[in-house]
Amino acid sequence: MPTVFFPSRDDGDIIELELVTVGGAARTVFLMVDSGFFGLSSFVLSSEIDDVVLAPAPAGNVLGALRGVQTRGLVLCQIPDLGFRGSQIAIITDVNSLSLLPGTEGLVGLRFLRQFQEWGGVQRGAGVWHFFLTS
Repeated sequence: MPTVFFPSRDDGDIIELELVTVGGAARTVFLMVDSGFFGLSSFVLSSEIDDVVLAPAPAGNVLGALRGVQTRGLVLCQIPDLGFRGSQIAIITDVNSLSLLPGTEGLVGLRFLRQFQEWGGVQRGAGVWHFFLTS
């Protein structure tokens, strides 16, 4: 079972993944892990990176940090080191109202995380934490 590790930060965890653009190029994004973000969407992505929306998805009503009917789209993501590639539904919105960690472009939620055999935090070394995904 391959596993990838992402360095944890004191203020939260961030994963790095690739989104495939409409033109077929890979775009690396950094998304803040929010296991309390659940529902019909895997990600919340900034509307500034709309070149990764391959097709529209039905709008959805959401509650929580975002409220109301939200625009959604189909995106293709991959984590090459895991051999993972799959289509996901993402909320596409202005993320400025969210309390994102510096350097992140959106959120990754529970629907995405549950596609992996294991996920979570692990200490690797004295006081050094990592977030991991295992396929």
